[in-house]
Parts: sequence; C-alpha cells; structure tokens
Amino acid sequence: MEHGIMRRFIKILGGFLAVLVVVSVGAIVYILNIDLNDWKPEIQSAVKDATGRTLVIEGPIEFELGTDTRLKATGIALSNADWGSRPNMVEVDSVEVSLKLFSLLGSTPDITLAHVDGVRAILEKNEQGVSNTQFQTAGASDADMKSDAGESHSGGGYSGGGDLVLPILRDVRIADVEVVMKDPALGPDRVFTLTELTLGSQSETDPLKLNLDAAFDDLDLVMSGEMGSLQTMTDSGQPTPIDFVGNLAGIDVAIQGQIQDLAGQEGIDVKVSALGEELANVAQIAGIDVPRLGGFKVDATLKGDGDNLSVNPLVVDMGSPDVIHVTVNGTIENAVATEGVDLAVMVKSNQVGNLSPIAQKFSGQKVPALGPLDVSLNVRGDLADELSVEDLSLNLGTQEMVTLAVSGGIKDIMKQNGIALDITADSPELGNLSPIAKEFSGQSIPNMGPMSMTAKVNGGMEAGLGLTDLAVDFGKPETIQVQVNGGIEDLLAQKGVDLSVKAVSPEVGNLSPLVKAFSNASVPALGPLNLNLKVAGDAQDVLTLSQLDLNLGTEKTLLVEAKGTVTDLVKLSGADVAFKVISPNLSVLSDLAPGIPPIGPVDVSGSLKGDNGKPITLDPFTAKIGGSDIAGTATIDATGDVPSIVARLSSTRFDINDVNPPAKGGASKASTSGGTTGGGTSSASSDGRLIPNDPLPLDVMKSVNADIEYKAATFVAAVAELTDFEIKIVLEDGKLDVSPFKAGVGAGTLDGALSLDGSQDNPSVSVSIEGKKMGLESLLAGAGMRDKIVGPLDVNIDLKGAGASPRAIAGSLTGNTLVSLYDSRVLKKAFEDAMGDTLAGLLATENGWVVMDCTVLDYDLKDGLMETKAGYTASGPITVITEGNINLKTEELNLTAKPAGGGGLTSVPLSITGTFANPSVIPDPKAIGLGIVTGLLTGGIAPALLAVVGDLPADHPCKKEVEESKEQVENAPAQQQSAPADVLKDPGKAIEEGVGGALKGLFGN
Repeated sequence: MEHGIMRRFIKILGGFLAVLVVVSVGAIVYILNIDLNDWKPEIQSAVKDATGRTLVIEGPIEFELGTDTRLKATGIALSNADWGSRPNMVEVDSVEVSLKLFSLLGSTPDITLAHVDGVRAILEKNEQGVSNTQFQTAGASDADMKSDAGESHSGGGYSGGGDLVLPILRDVRIADVEVVMKDPALGPDRVFTLTELTLGSQSETDPLKLNLDAAFDDLDLVMSGEMGSLQTMTDSGQPTPIDFVGNLAGIDVAIQGQIQDLAGQEGIDVKVSALGEELANVAQIAGIDVPRLGGFKVDATLKGDGDNLSVNPLVVDMGSPDVIHVTVNGTIENAVATEGVDLAVMVKSNQVGNLSPIAQKFSGQKVPALGPLDVSLNVRGDLADELSVEDLSLNLGTQEMVTLAVSGGIKDIMKQNGIALDITADSPELGNLSPIAKEFSGQSIPNMGPMSMTAKVNGGMEAGLGLTDLAVDFGKPETIQVQVNGGIEDLLAQKGVDLSVKAVSPEVGNLSPLVKAFSNASVPALGPLNLNLKVAGDAQDVLTLSQLDLNLGTEKTLLVEAKGTVTDLVKLSGADVAFKVISPNLSVLSDLAPGIPPIGPVDVSGSLKGDNGKPITLDPFTAKIGGSDIAGTATIDATGDVPSIVARLSSTRFDINDVNPPAKGGASKASTSGGTTGGGTSSASSDGRLIPNDPLPLDVMKSVNADIEYKAATFVAAVAELTDFEIKIVLEDGKLDVSPFKAGVGAGTLDGALSLDGSQDNPSVSVSIEGKKMGLESLLAGAGMRDKIVGPLDVNIDLKGAGASPRAIAGSLTGNTLVSLYDSRVLKKAFEDAMGDTLAGLLATENGWVVMDCTVLDYDLKDGLMETKAGYTASGPITVITEGNINLKTEELNLTAKPAGGGGLTSVPLSITGTFANPSVIPDPKAIGLGIVTGLLTGGIAPALLAVVGDLPADHPCKKEVEESKEQVENAPAQQQSAPADVLKDPGKAIEEGVGGALKGLFGN
C-alpha cells in the first residue's frame, strides 16, 4: 500500500509543480501585466472541477518576470475527502520556482531553482478501502472514480525511438516533509519523514548529484551519489554512469554501473549490492515483526534492456547457522518475465528447534529440537511455464535420536505436480524421541526399539499424490516387532490403499512396559502373538481387509484365534471371519482390565459372514461359560442410517452367576440390630433418595435397532431359577417392547410385558406382570434359599407412567399391584439371618420354621402414590393389618401396622414413617395405653379384614384365612389382648431394634 500511495503522492506533487510551471509560462505569454493574486478564484475553481476538492492559497502569489523569472506561493492547502481524519489532505508552507526565461525557447529548459518546504500530508483509506487520493471530478460518478483508482497505467511513459528532452535542474530541494499513511486493514499508522532531498547539476555536462535524508517510521533512509549529466541522459549514444551509496533502514546499499540508453532503457549494466546486520530489520520495513535471524548480503548484476533484464550473477547469503543460514547462487535470464531461472539454494541450521520463535510467530507452533538441518536444491525453469526443483537433498536429525533424508525433485513447484521424492527415516530407539513427544503432545514414547522407514512419494495435486514402496520396521524381538509394507495411490483422497501389517511377539506380557507408558494397566503373560493383516481399497469408499490372521496366547491362559476377510471395513459388510476364544478363567486378564471376575472355563467360537453391502451374520455361534451355554445366530446390519441387530439365541442352562459371579464373601447381610430412629445405612444418593434420577439412555436407544429372541430350558437369574424361559426384545426408533416375557417358576408360571417409548422426550412406560402359584423356593433359589423357603406366590402388576428417569417414572406410576403369599414356610434360622431375631420372634413358628399362612398386599397407585387397598399377614394366631400409603414421588412412608393375637410385642400397633433411605418404626403414639390397644384390636382390625378379600379370586386360599382371622378378632376376650407388663415396659426400644432395623436393611438392599 505504502509504495502505491507514495507514487500517487509524488504524482500529485509533480502535477502540482507542473501546474505552477504552466502558470508561470502562461503568465509570460498572456498576462505579463496582470497580478496573479487576482486569479486565485479561477485557479481554485479549476482545481475544484478537476479534483472535487478545495484549494486554498493563503499567502500572496509572488511573480517576477525577467531573464530569471520567479514564481512563489505560500500557505497552500488541498482539502481532504469528506470522510477523512484531517480537514486537509496536503498542506505546503511554500513553493518557489525560478527558471531562465529564454531557455524555454531552446531545446533545454533551464530551471535554476525549485524549492518545496513544510509539507504535511495524509494518505488514508476508509473501512471500505477507498483512498483519499481518489478524486471526484466534475460529472464523474462513484463508479468512475473507483474504476480510475484501479486502472493500470503501465502502458504510458516513454517508449523509446528518440532522444529524451530533460531540463537542467540546478537547485532542487524538498525539505521538512511528513506524510502519514493510514489503512485500517494494515494496522497502525506509518509515517514517512523527509528531512531534505537535494538534486542538481550546474550545466548540461555536469553530473546530476543527489542527497537524500529521510526516515520511514524509525528507520533512517540515507542516500547520496550521482548519475550522468543531462547530456548523457538525453543522448542514447553516450552511456549514463550511475553511482549511488546509502543506508536504508540499516542496510548498506550500493548501485553502480551504467545505462547506455536511459530513455530507451537499453544497455543496462548495473550492479546492486545490499549488506545488512540483521534480516529482522528488513522485515520490519514491511511491517512484520520477526525474531533476530542474523545478517545478510545480496549481490546482483543487472544486464540487458528494460523488458529483458538478466541477473547474472545473483549471490544471496543470509541468516546464521545457529538459527537458519540460506545461500542462493545462480542466474536469471529474464528477471522481468522470470524466465531462465537457474539457482542453487542451500539451507543449513545447526538445530531446527532454534526456528521455534519464527514458527510460533507465524503458525503458533514450535519446531521440535530434532537436530541439524542440511538442504540443497536447484531451482530451474520459467515462472510462467514450469519452475522445477531438481537435485533436492534434505538431511535432518542426529544418529542418536532420528535421521530423516529426502531426495528427488519437483517438476512444477507452482502447480505442485511432478513430485518424485525418496524418503528414509531411521532411529536407534524410538524412546529417544520421548522428551520431544512429551513436550508437543504431553505423551511420552516408551523404549520400543529401533525404527527404519523407506518410502517414495510421487505425483502431484492434480494427478494425485501417491505413496509407494513403503517399508516400516520397528520394535525388538523380545517385546514386539511390527512391519508395514505397501503404498497408497492417492494420499490426499485416501484412495488406493494397499498395506500389509505384521506383528510378532514371543510373549505379549513383555509389552507391559509399553502399555504402562500410556495407561496404568499391564499386559498379562498370555503367550505369543502372531498377527497378519492386509488392507486394500479406499478409506472414504470401500476399504477391504483382505487378510486377517490372528493367533494370541495359549489354551492354558487365553487363546484368541481369528482368521478371514472383511470386504468393507467402513460399513462392516462382506465379512467371512472365523474366531475362537478359549480360557480356563478370564481373571487372567485382570492385569489388563482390573475388576474382571473369575469367569470360566470359557469356550467361545463362531463365524462372521456377510456379502458385500449386506448385513453381517454371526452363524454359527456357540459359547460355554462355566456351567452355562448359549448358541444361535445374530445379524448385524450397519449398511443403513441406523445399525440394527437381529439375534435368535437359546440355552440349555444359563446362570447369570457364571458371567457375573458374586463378590467374595457373597451378598452383604442386612443389619439385625437397629440404629437410631432417624438413621439408616441404605445406599442413598447425594440428595438422600434411593430411586436413581439418572437420565434414561434415550440417545443410545435411538442409535440402534434390535430384534432379539432368547429361550432357555433353565435360566438362573441373580435370585430366581426359571424354567422354559422365553423373552423377546424389540427396539425400533427408540421404542422398546419386551413381550413375551414368560417362564416357569417352580410349579407356577410368570408372564409379563414391558414397553418404553424412547422416541418421546417424556417416554411413556407400561408394565404388566402376572405370576401364578410361583414357587418361592425357585424364585429365591439364586439367593441360596431353595431349601429354606417353600410356598406359592401370586403377583398381578398393571402399571403405566412416563418419565425420562427412573425417579420420574416412579413418581408417575398409575395402576394396581397385588401380591399374595399363602401356605408358606421360611426356615427360622434363615429368617433370623435376613430380618433379625426380634422380628422372627413376632411371628409364629412351627418345628423350626416361621409360619406364613397368608400375606396379601394390594395397592392402588395414582401419580406415584401407593394407597393400601388391603394389607394382611396371618402367621399362626398372629394377624397383622397394614394401612396407609407409600409415596414413590417423595419416597415417604406413611403406614400403620395393626397386629393382633400373639400378645406382647405382637399386640403393639406400629407407625412406619420416614423415607426409603431413613425409615422410622415406632409404637403408634395413640395406642400406647392398654385400653386404646384393646379398642384398636377389636374395632380397628375386623373392618379392615373385609377389604383384604375384595380383589382375591373366589378360590384363593387366603379367603378362608381372612374369614378365620376376622372371627378370631371379633370373639377374642379383652384379657387375651392384654400384654404382660414386662414385655411392654419399653415397646419402642424393642420395636426400634427389631422391626426398625430389619426395615432399614430391606430398603437399603
């Protein structure tokens, strides 16, 4: 910008001087006796018409006509653009011109004096890029102005063919000049100051001498010297000598030689030299701030004509080897057209890491300290046609760390075509690069062994950049050796991949030091590893695994075998892979993945198959894990927008404990002694709630579709042992349906269904479960209760709700639950272990068994509030009626248990309050008095019994049990309802330690 603006400024200033000269000549011819001050309005009007700006001449115009004619004006100003930051674009204190009047009649005008003093100017652009030097002439549009601003004037000027006419300049002086350049796009303002410029010669035969004293910002610009006389400059038969020396921004500059025909720009023979102590100073002239790089020297000899100028020789030496040292030697046949380039370039650096300050300045990235750099190359050809790099040789690094060598050439560096490079890289130990890797990535590199790599890069941006003859070999025989061979036809488009990979290890456990460098895990000693892979195709289209051959470990530890092909790795289609996994116990992997339980023995085998573009099928598939088995088929379809899985699986016997064995010591035992009433040991979340508030994985449910059917002759869940188990799970577009879900439970059956619409932001949920005469011994077999509990259980659940979390769903449930238990027995010792001695003592026992004649729990739910419709337990002579509600939304308990028939603690009504996490069980405060108790027993229980039988089938065994309990309560004498004084002395404490402790354990688990 600055050079263009300066040229425009000089043009304006020259035009202004020319106007003054014309005015003076016109004065001589036309207005010899007229005072030019009277012409000020006409001059100002002409300037206004020509530029659209206002010209002001404050001082008088002095005009003296004679042999030495003189013209002087002072206080001159030209207004700025209306959007400018100053009112005036140019202000000049004085302009004075003198000339020999009669020289105008000859061939050589003689200007004896031309002085310009006190110039203050501003050259600026606005936010739209419009310059204040773009004038609005009369009748011109904005479009014309913009067009004029961008118009090229390269066709103007002298074209040769005759002698040039130049005036004699005896005393030209321009002094005290300041030009401010403003451009928002280029950053801070730049300032050019001219202390003084003198130019002149005393006659036609005397040389023209020049002295310049100026500055650009803080950079001094000083130049002095002389060039040929007016006679040699205007006579094409005489050479014009040139001899200038100076210092431009700290750069010593010399221009010496001659031009045979200055006017025709022919016969040029000039040597230009530049010598500077610091390259950074040169960058500063262009407004670029870079770190110090060292000194430089440029020598160039220019020969020829203006349109065919050669540089021969060109010698460039810049920088320092401590950072970077560049030398250029050669010739350019035609520097104007950039043709016939023949340059030898050498680049050296003692440590490329020292380039980091420069790299950080321009890219924000450091350069790793890899060692010395040595580059040599030749640049030949024409810029407009084909500029090539030949004989390229690049060497980087050290033998101790890594060495990189590149050789070859580039046919067309401008179009980046015809690239032909040979690349080699070697390292005695990859771990030696660890400090550099850690600095740049935060991750160190373990000692993996030596590395060698060779490759060829061919092609270009148009035809594609190919990688051929790739050979990578790294590692050590005692840990792992990896080899990669092949090539890629088009690196940029990732097409034409053809790679083979081979990895061999005598013992994968030896890889532990390598793995620990990236994680806290270690690799167990499983045995040897042999892996062979071949990959071919296009990474963005079809990438084929044409060979997979994996053999890892031994059957004594873990054996993994896989062999086959995959036509499309990206879409996982066209597979034909057989695999096998054998292990006596998967806990051998605990070093690699801590927490793997002792699962085994394991024997899994199968085959993945699928045509290209079609789904992959796992068929056959068999697995034996411990005493469990599973077999069947599965289809994985990743060809559509949403991947899908279809599976048909079956088992003879499957035990969840085989794949998820219980922790050492078994399940935790519920506390048998209560704490404080308000305390608890349940696993409450941070907000004191037990029902989790974690969001349902709705996004995951929408990311895959599934259709899974599974059958098992025997299925052992975490607690229950089921027979003829059958389940179907369908997941489509986020909608989950589980139906059927059925199984045999002992002599009874279980049938249910579940749906959850995950396609909605607030998913709707429905649950339907019906259990008939389910054997408790089977339902709790997985908890070790097969021989400790007997009896049937009926369950009817019909619930609906909605929510995006388990807590939200629980708080919205509406429907009914009915659970009935009858003719059941629990081994007393097992009951005491689970619920505590005190609670066991509240129920009737018979031959070492706790008697559970009948239990009915019937709840109506609405928006998460469980209202007790019927709550009844009969154990021998003891009867307990439960009333109240449970709030699933708040997890609050509000229940009352009214026992009768047993005396002592079995006659004390209980108030059950608090929350799931902190339940409270205390004697009902309203029933502490014995008389009140009697009233409750006789007047409170009997009516409640009538509600128990409401929802039971007509033939339900509890029907009879309820009728008997009702009769016993109504006919019981008051004295039988009383309690011994010693037992009721502190009923709260007894209940708190017994029932309360058991209840807390129940909710906590």
